[in-house]
Amino acid sequence: MKKIAFILAFVFFMFITPIYAEDISVYLNGEKLIFDVAPQNIDNRVMVPFRMIGEALGAKCYWVSEDNTVIMSKQDGMLGLIIGHNKMYFSDGEVVTNNIELDVAPQIDNSRTLVPVRAVSEGFDSSVYWDEKTKSVLITTSDYTPPVSNAETDNPVAASLSEFTNELQKNLDERNTEFTLKATGISTEDMEGVNLSHLSSAVSSWSYHYSVYDGYVEAYYRINYVMAEGIIEAFKSRDTSGLSSQQLEVYNKANSILQSIITKDMGDYEKELKIHDYLALNVSYDYDNYLADTIPDESHTPYGALIKKVAVCDGFAESFRILGTMAGLECETVIGYTEEPHAWNRVKIDGSYYLIDVTFDTPVPNVPGLVLYTYFNLTDSEMGMDHKPDTAGQIKCTDTKYNYFVYNNLLFSSQEEFEQIFSNELKAGKKFISLKSDGIDIEDIEFEFIFELTGKKDISYFEEAGHGILTIVV
Repeated sequence: MKKIAFILAFVFFMFITPIYAEDISVYLNGEKLIFDVAPQNIDNRVMVPFRMIGEALGAKCYWVSEDNTVIMSKQDGMLGLIIGHNKMYFSDGEVVTNNIELDVAPQIDNSRTLVPVRAVSEGFDSSVYWDEKTKSVLITTSDYTPPVSNAETDNPVAASLSEFTNELQKNLDERNTEFTLKATGISTEDMEGVNLSHLSSAVSSWSYHYSVYDGYVEAYYRINYVMAEGIIEAFKSRDTSGLSSQQLEVYNKANSILQSIITKDMGDYEKELKIHDYLALNVSYDYDNYLADTIPDESHTPYGALIKKVAVCDGFAESFRILGTMAGLECETVIGYTEEPHAWNRVKIDGSYYLIDVTFDTPVPNVPGLVLYTYFNLTDSEMGMDHKPDTAGQIKCTDTKYNYFVYNNLLFSSQEEFEQIFSNELKAGKKFISLKSDGIDIEDIEFEFIFELTGKKDISYFEEAGHGILTIVV
């Protein structure tokens, strides 16, 4: 490509974000604990406010200022920790019975004394498990009996890992939020290897703990489903009584959006295009929080996208699923990876399935009026250039008819075709013209004719060489 008078006027960066926030959660017997100072990971040890964790564990808590000591007391004994010292001692109320070496000493943050949650919990005979997937500490007290959802609790529900996985799948399909499964012949390590988000894209996060008995393992699960699930179910049933206030706000907003952009005479492709363009034009990628690693939970949801108008990949994908479903399209969310965990969509248009990624078609930073179409209705192989789903789905995407560039005759295989298509788009009043190469190196395209057509002395453009796409600003 010959040099032109104006070097890129703007540069776009596409970023993704993990489906799970990095904030640490602490669950006690399946219930999430809320702290006034957030749990912190200090030298690979989770630290929490001592009074709140102590009282949650059923202890009375005391601060001995002259000794810089915190004490947690229960009927069967007490434990003490000294600020800045790597020792925790146990006492029967009269004499010290044991000393435990701590990896991280208690410390003060925002006027709150932070203590290691594992050491304190185990000190009161509780089991502690770290769930890396959800960044959660799961504490189970020795006297806790988890709820059981299976009717025949005396009989194991699974005799193999595949049967156990099938039972999990059944509960997820039924959208159960709490359930207990029993299994023989498999270990807790086998259970931990089952990724629930692979079984159902409706799962946003989960917590679990295991109890091992003679001959079987019992697993208790708590499941959080993505916000879109309840909204879509309410749409299908026309019953919004079970929606939270945020879900109801999203439900109403989605209806309002569709009334403004969808007409009765539109086909599936036109509906999909309108929804894609609405999100790309009206929702900003939460770039600043991405850079600071401070993405709020809302940005992962349709509430962030449709109400706050700021989102990351799962917020975009779930919003597309809600709007698409309510517009009469068959669509689902796909979970996987690019360079990081990511979410996009699969949609059915005129009997064939396509892949679409609105997040990657939203410029960062936003440019008013600009929508990209690089990831609009791709095949599995095309999306697979930089997107890898967690699991290969049984639904295959192989059709190219409704790819944006194919359907709109925006493919060029020569300089002459490039000039002709560009001229047609310019005459149609397009301000941002996107064209895709069909076998020609876009580096060989010459731009001089554009100056003659537009009367401009410089132009700006965006090049996506990996996909053979040029987007030119006129």
